[in-house]
Amino acid sequence: MTYDHYRFVSLPWLAQIPCHWGLKPLKFLLSEMVSGGTPDTGDSTNWVQEADGVPWVSISDMTRSRIITATEKRISSRAQREQRLRVLQPGTLLYSMYASVGKVARLAIPAVTNQAILGLLPREGKLDGQFLERWLEHFEQHVLYLSSGNTQENLNLRKSAQFRCVSRHARSRS
Repeated sequence: MTYDHYRFVSLPWLAQIPCHWGLKPLKFLLSEMVSGGTPDTGDSTNWVQEADGVPWVSISDMTRSRIITATEKRISSRAQREQRLRVLQPGTLLYSMYASVGKVARLAIPAVTNQAILGLLPREGKLDGQFLERWLEHFEQHVLYLSSGNTQENLNLRKSAQFRCVSRHARSRS
C-alpha cells in the first residue's frame, strides 16, 4: 500500500513512514509483555511426557515453525505453578530475546515459555497483532542494533519494550 505523504524518521532501520502514522515505544502499544522461565532441569519431576503436561516453548520450537502447534518439552503443572509461569493463550505473539534474537512465532496452543521468549499482547485498539507480527519480522534483520552480548547477542525486557514501532492511530515525534 502506498500513501500520498511520507515523513522521514531517524532510525537506522527505517527511513520514512506515512505522515499520519507515529512511532511509539512498543510498551505503549502492548497491554502486556510476559516473560517465561525454566524449571530446574535437574529435577525430573518438573518435566513430563504425558499429554496433560503444560507445553513449554523454547527457541528451538520457534525456529522450527512460525506457528507453535506442539513443543518438544512439557512441564508438570506443579512446576508451572512453582515457577509462576503464565499460560499464554493461542494467538499470543512470541518474540525471542536470546540466542536466535528477533525470531517471531505465534501460539496455536496454550503454553508457557522459557526466559528467552517474551509473550506480546497488543493493546486493544492500539496495535493489530498481525501488523505487529509483520513489523517484528521486518525488524529482525535490524535488531542487532539494540542487542548486546559477548558470545551471543541478547536483548532484555527493557530494551524490547523500547523498540520503536509504527502506530497508525496516534502521531508522535520520532
